[in-house]
Amino acid sequence: MTYSKRFARGQDVAVFDVYRVYEGKIVEHWVNAKVIGPRDGWGHSGKF
Repeated sequence: MTYSKRFARGQDVAVFDVYRVYEGKIVEHWVNAKVIGPRDGWGHSGKF
């Protein structure tokens, strides 16, 4: 699993990539992306 922050279409986006590896090769890949809201609304909301 990887976690990154990207800038796309004028917005910051949190991106989680999940990989399933079998015999040394990536055999499945899932992506979950969520727009990161304004800093003043962050708080303790999990990802941010």
